[in-house]
Amino acid sequence: MSLLVNTRVVVAIRGMSCKGCVSRVSKALVRVPGVRSVAIDLPSNSGVIEGENLILQTIISTIHDALSLIHISQ
Repeated sequence: MSLLVNTRVVVAIRGMSCKGCVSRVSKALVRVPGVRSVAIDLPSNSGVIEGENLILQTIISTIHDALSLIHISQ
């Protein structure tokens, strides 16, 4: 478990294809304990999460779970 105190985390996010994905990831991340702000950028497939006492694995799992809930039919 990686504990990050008073930090800014920049992550690459694969699997986002629309504004709905951005919204789902953002809403999930703001519910993570310690998160103060979230900025997700669809064109660069990246996100910036700021907060205190963040656990990196929790951030990663939250993003994965949020995107796993979206299924695109072709």
